[in-house]
Amino acid sequence: PDYDRSQWLNEKFKLGLDFPNLPYLIDGTHKITQSNAILRYIARKHNLCGESEKEQIREDILENQFMDSRMQLAKLCYDPDF
Repeated sequence: PDYDRSQWLNEKFKLGLDFPNLPYLIDGTHKITQSNAILRYIARKHNLCGESEKEQIREDILENQFMDSRMQLAKLCYDPDF
């Protein structure tokens, strides 16, 4: 399909999102943007969150490690010399 930026720019403010960014998730009355917020919502909804403090700390560490790795990949992908 032929998609361009203008298609998103024309739609994003019509969705009723507090912060109209990609990705977004609309689940019933819940309208969520930002990758981590979406992932946390899905985990809570399906009872996948850590129950103990130790498990929750582990989740936080893994989330941040993933974000660090993702940022490094993004730097590489958006490098004009890539």
